[in-house]
Amino acid sequence: MKRILVSWIGHADLGAAGLIKPGRDPQPASGSPSGPIARAVMARDYDGVMLINDHGDKGAVYAEWLRIVAADKTPRLDVRIHTALSPIRPTRFEDVYETAECALKSFPPEFSGDDAATEYLLSAGTPAMAVVWLLLSRCNAFRGELVETSREEPGVRTVRLPFDLCFVYLRDNPLEARQQMFLESLNEAKYSPAFRDVLFDGPDMEDVMFKAVRSAQSSSPVLITGESGTGKSFLARKMHEHARVGKPFIVVHCDQPYEIESGFFRVLPKLFGVRSRGGPDGMEPARTGALETAGEGTVFLDEIKALDPLTQAALARVVASGTLQKSDGNVETELRCRIMASTCVNIAESVARGDFRKDLYLLLRRLIVPLPPLRSRTDKTFYDLVDRFLEDIRQQNRGVRGLVTQLSPAARKFLRTYQWPDNLRELYMTLNQAAVFARGETISEQDIKGAIPWELDRSYGPGFT
Repeated sequence: MKRILVSWIGHADLGAAGLIKPGRDPQPASGSPSGPIARAVMARDYDGVMLINDHGDKGAVYAEWLRIVAADKTPRLDVRIHTALSPIRPTRFEDVYETAECALKSFPPEFSGDDAATEYLLSAGTPAMAVVWLLLSRCNAFRGELVETSREEPGVRTVRLPFDLCFVYLRDNPLEARQQMFLESLNEAKYSPAFRDVLFDGPDMEDVMFKAVRSAQSSSPVLITGESGTGKSFLARKMHEHARVGKPFIVVHCDQPYEIESGFFRVLPKLFGVRSRGGPDGMEPARTGALETAGEGTVFLDEIKALDPLTQAALARVVASGTLQKSDGNVETELRCRIMASTCVNIAESVARGDFRKDLYLLLRRLIVPLPPLRSRTDKTFYDLVDRFLEDIRQQNRGVRGLVTQLSPAARKFLRTYQWPDNLRELYMTLNQAAVFARGETISEQDIKGAIPWELDRSYGPGFT
């Protein structure tokens, strides 16, 4: 992922380069470069910088100075400059907006695309320029992060808005605000690197993505439901990457064997760790559990329904209190990680039977994201998935001579007719086997039927026995 910094050239930046008399942003005693732009470039790894210039020839001189300053840290820093076509008044919103929009629309190809992440520097330029960045960064075409630097504190800080723009501007029309919020969430997913691989065409999947984006922004526990093979673990990881990129994502499989009578539990120590204790070979060191190790990351509880009763009780206490007893002693600390869980069964029925704790279920379903089965997704989404799977299969089986990854028309039609009880997992497995074992120039309908696990005792839908 390429990281691109976009910024106006401010007077403090020109002063740092010696192009005008320095103002309130003097050269630090340490001798490190000053000015908001140089501080940002030296503190964070950028692949490119787009400078917007309203200072005439001084802009090009400053750009060259910035390249020299950054040479030791980023020898090949790509610095581009967009100069205003006509003189602008830096405090006039109309001038600032038009110039900024023109600069963003003329982005070089190297600075755009799905593999580029844009960051707008609020610290350089006038307050009007900062406000324009705030607005443009929320637009679909120019979406990006807001960052700032400070003379007092080193580094670059990402700015999180303490409000939702759609509610601020549409609060007088609640229905319109809710619809706008829905569209904003879908666009956020569309332009998010984390959700790039998620296909969400059609009302069902749009609802999933709306809930996924909104849930990712929250710190409340999330329960992802859906049939086996619908992609619950995949979606959980994407939600984590959307909001907590760079932080741990720990998967704990809850379907581990346990024996209540003997006190044998596998999931409990994985979640909560093990205190130090004496043994035949001396002291056994404490082991940290996933809830503590994850820090501010995510702990994903896969198939939560299978969790043993003792671990259910311990987890319910931790989630309800928001505190965790550290594995190296009796000290309680704040639970900082995000908890996500998944299930392929109706846990409410398990609660009714007494197999699952009601309090834990209610705690985990504060936010619930249901994934629809493959058979209910749109034709476009289905065939896009088929094509994506076949391309992945081609990459994974490069050593297979004569691999066939083209489907016959009859095979494509049959794929859509079949009900896929095990959803994406079964579709991928079937396509993989059919591609490897196909004898013709294309994958035939018979190749597909021969790869389907008919031996499993399942319901295949109307017309199948």
